[in-house]
Amino acid sequence: MGADINVHDQWACESMGAIQDRTTEHLGTSDKAISAYRKLLREAIEQVGQGREADHGARSETGREHHGSGSD
Repeated sequence: MGADINVHDQWACESMGAIQDRTTEHLGTSDKAISAYRKLLREAIEQVGQGREADHGARSETGREHHGSGSD
């Protein structure tokens, strides 16, 4: 699949099969990124469900948007 992480993510998302129930999953401290991503995903789903456009801007802990330009 190469070094491009986006290809890996696309493969994982397109190949997962049936939706799994993760409500009883016990994530550890090393899984903070998974927890944060799932929270963002749930918020985006909620926004779309309310007829709003999902906010795709990544935010730092200070709440400022970060788009990876290196100008922060």
